[in-house]
Amino acid sequence: MYVEVAVNLPPVQGTFDYHVPTHLVDRIALGHLVTAPFGNRRVQGVVVGMPETPAVPDTRPLDELIDPDPVLTTAQLDLAKWLADTYHAPLIDCLTLMIPPGLSQQADSHYHLLDPEAEGETPTQIKILALLKRRGDLRGRQIAHALPRIRWQPAAQALLRKGILERHSVLDPPRVRPRRVRSARLALPPDKARENLDGIGRKGGQAAERRRRILEGLIEEGEPLEVSWLYAEYGGKRADLVALEEHGLISLSEAEVWRDPLENLDFV
Repeated sequence: MYVEVAVNLPPVQGTFDYHVPTHLVDRIALGHLVTAPFGNRRVQGVVVGMPETPAVPDTRPLDELIDPDPVLTTAQLDLAKWLADTYHAPLIDCLTLMIPPGLSQQADSHYHLLDPEAEGETPTQIKILALLKRRGDLRGRQIAHALPRIRWQPAAQALLRKGILERHSVLDPPRVRPRRVRSARLALPPDKARENLDGIGRKGGQAAERRRRILEGLIEEGEPLEVSWLYAEYGGKRADLVALEEHGLISLSEAEVWRDPLENLDFV
């Protein structure tokens, strides 16, 4: 089984074929975000095709799935391909526009100084060696930040060929994390809940009034409500929900929800 992958490694463009290891055969699909070898690096990429025959005779195996579910639908893949063809843009750039922020990562290189006594032959080599001697192992992004407006990569490559430096590829785990939301729901039928309104705090007190409003809101809505919304709408506090739960009137739960990167944007 083979897959066609668009790799996330600028300035590399195009797609590359890989074979699917046995443990992934029943799990992989179009739109999956994967890690794969590319040269001496591990990179991320998106599965954009599943050819019967690879474009090259010798293929390398995929490493792993980054997420168990595809991150893009077939419709999104088709749209990305149309954008790339129409506007002559790299396919991976069109794909990453649709991937949830924080999930897609580019590979970086980790540089290690093998010979602390070595001296550079060019000004840039001297700067790279001095930087690594002073700060220890660094990633490519860190070197670029420390040596702005300097083409340091050719000098680093020369040091690698001489055996003065060692380099290996690193790939950060995705930054995205599940968003978890706490919610409250009625634990009794609405009529039974109303019968117990008098026992939720000192009669006439502020706490009792807040809890009554929260309970009435849950009864009126007839569905679970987010805890943050209850706080904002009814001026409730955590102690109010704990008290209602202890009285057996509501139940509290927590669940993962989809993140919407556009939820705070207004469109006219």
